[in-house]
Amino acid sequence: MEERQTTRYDLQKFIAQLARSSPQSWNEFLAAYRAHCLDVLKQVISSPPETVQVAQGRAKHADELLRLLETAVATAEQIERRNK
Repeated sequence: MEERQTTRYDLQKFIAQLARSSPQSWNEFLAAYRAHCLDVLKQVISSPPETVQVAQGRAKHADELLRLLETAVATAEQIERRNK
């Protein structure tokens, strides 16, 4: 398995542990992070042409992290089932 993929799986495993330890807090955190992502996206729309690429990079990174956070529990469960 590629090192980057292994690191990603490790990260998803730890995210899942956090989510499982306090589901309500986790859901509140995700809601707050989704709102943050929306703000970052709005910054792309309102950025002047000379900084739009930087804003797009920030929005892309925020979105990638959101996808990782949203799928971590399901991915960790799949990995756990495979490892049994």
